Amino acid sequence: MKEKYIIVSVLVLIICFFLISCATSAPELHPASSKNIPRFHAAASRNDLETVKKLIAGGQDINEKFGKNGNTALEYAAIKDSFDVAEYLIKSGANIELGDRKGIDNCKK
Repeated sequence: MKEKYIIVSVLVLIICFFLISCATSAPELHPASSKNIPRFHAAASRNDLETVKKLIAGGQDINEKFGKNGNTALEYAAIKDSFDVAEYLIKSGANIELGDRKGIDNCKK
């Protein structure tokens, strides 16, 4: 009977170590990406200037609208106070007059 407890205890420990190793090796997701926000818009909202630059250099549409409201990356940057990205997007030709689908221009708020 004592042997069964030892075997079960060892198996429980092995399973725990396996689960811990799986949990620590899982990729870390940015909260924005877990909501299916496009990488460009997510980078703009978190002031990730390097990613924004790379995506634009790779052909990203700077005025692409996303979501039910149709916000642009510039609007995401403005809403989240991502000043460096907002400035870069404007200098790169982002249309500051584009409003969302409701006609609201979040860049002028």
